[in-house]
Amino acid sequence: EQGTMIAAKNFDANHDADALRKAMKGAGTDEKILIDILGNRNTTQRLEIKVAFKNKFNRDLISDLKSETSGNFSKLLERLMLDPVELDCFELKQAVKGAGTDEEALIEILASRSNKRIRLINETYVK
Repeated sequence: EQGTMIAAKNFDANHDADALRKAMKGAGTDEKILIDILGNRNTTQRLEIKVAFKNKFNRDLISDLKSETSGNFSKLLERLMLDPVELDCFELKQAVKGAGTDEEALIEILASRSNKRIRLINETYVK
């Protein structure tokens, strides 16, 4: 259940948080910076960046990313910033939202997770 992305060398969550804030501040957004940073950090590092961003700027990184980007790119960035259990919950909610149910998504998630992970999903889902 571990991701396959290798940790970035010389990682500094505060530096990345500064660069992301600068990329989104003012008119326009430097999407290349968003891609370069978030696309080249593993889950643990992205979560550290999210905490550093909140601590440094008292702002929610996911909210800022959603307001500064759009479409599928925005959806991708939002999902990248979730921890694995939160992502599973998000995808499960999407699978049962609206008319019809995406049974393939439900099976994909629930059949491939450990009992421990399913318990964590259950605890998180109801929040």
